[in-house]
Amino acid sequence: MYQTLRKNSELNSFEKQLKEWMDDGGWLKELGAYRDLVMHSAPINIANHRLYGIQEIISLADSKQAQSVRFPIPSNPDGLYKQRCKKTDFDKYVKELELIAKAALDDFGKYDCLEYAQTISTKLSNLALETGSLAPYKPMIQQFIRTSKGTISSFREA
Repeated sequence: MYQTLRKNSELNSFEKQLKEWMDDGGWLKELGAYRDLVMHSAPINIANHRLYGIQEIISLADSKQAQSVRFPIPSNPDGLYKQRCKKTDFDKYVKELELIAKAALDDFGKYDCLEYAQTISTKLSNLALETGSLAPYKPMIQQFIRTSKGTISSFREA
């Protein structure tokens, strides 16, 4: 889709906004980079090593404090993904996981993953609402009903 938007010189306002979100620095591009990083260069089967959260104290008004727990995520997912994809010896990467974890703790990260997840969830919901109004079809809800003869599925307008 991004390639199509890049090639088209006459974009409506929504298409221009979507292209901007997919360009370098855009939130959809960044989300895709995190997806690539997690799916392709930080597979879940090696996450059984060391996972961590960081407890921090946030200063509030009137000298009050609140506790917060951060789960940092890397600040440059696209660059990290490209770096890890070039590794020819994946076993070496697994052995370096201790150093990577230490570096991640030293690099506080651009976001806390919980904050990022909430922000992206909101942006994706807004994107879905906006694209839904542009779709040529009305939204449908699929309903499943269990009966003694099995499951029956039907659709109704939302």
